[in-house]
Amino acid sequence: MGDETYIPDASMAERGRSSGEGRGGTYLLTWTTYGTWLPGDSRGFVSPVPCEDGGCVIHNVVGSAYDADMPSLMEKARARMRGVRVVLDRANARVCADAFGEVERRGDVRVLVGAIMATHVHLVVASTSLEGAALLQRFKGVSSRRLTQRFGKPGAPSWWTRHGSRRLLTNAPSVDGALRYVWEQIGALVVWRASDERAG
Repeated sequence: MGDETYIPDASMAERGRSSGEGRGGTYLLTWTTYGTWLPGDSRGFVSPVPCEDGGCVIHNVVGSAYDADMPSLMEKARARMRGVRVVLDRANARVCADAFGEVERRGDVRVLVGAIMATHVHLVVASTSLEGAALLQRFKGVSSRRLTQRFGKPGAPSWWTRHGSRRLLTNAPSVDGALRYVWEQIGALVVWRASDERAG
């Protein structure tokens, strides 16, 4: 579990009405801050990797292994960087947590558990109609706007990397595993569960 359990503003716990189209589902969303966890990283990564046929593949299916330790891919990513690495502090993380509550209020999505670290974010979210790509875009977009409003533009083109992982959790064991994984993040700046929000 993180250093501190933070309950977003009580107003953030209000729920919006259903909107959007798609199959919905429960997802583990993960994304990184700009320049801190590049494709090819030895810690593992979920990004397009080249295939022998000239195409690319992304290993982001529940149960599939992450790709890791591809130095040439990492060097190419580092060469394309157009700014400094973005590292969040606790104040940044609190703004993000409140922004995520704002996303919940706007529509058909519920954050079941969230953890914000200095270099990445994990959320387990559920929606009856929105799919992973739309959910990821909403959380990243609103939090990026709120961070810029509060702290100004980062020394990089954006707060977040362009993509992220959106693993569809297809059964109770995968949901339970993701909930536990996010809740037990070591070094989280902010960590919360849906029940904590209601308590706030």
